[in-house]
Amino acid sequence: MSRQRLLREVWGYKDGADSYTVESHIYRLRRKLEADPARPRFILSEEGGYCLVAAPPRPWPPIRVVEPVPLAG
Repeated sequence: MSRQRLLREVWGYKDGADSYTVESHIYRLRRKLEADPARPRFILSEEGGYCLVAAPPRPWPPIRVVEPVPLAG
């Protein structure tokens, strides 16, 4: 998504407006979401804007099947 589109649609700026609002918010988001903000994996910079990459699904822990134990009775 382009920087200009973010400015227009999120903050209501007119076309041609110049602001560091987008960069500031991207910086803060990366600090909160990325394991290493200097090497982002989820919020990527691309020519003219940014790209949000979906997180890969987390592998669930293996399911351990346990045989039922009869109750004493």
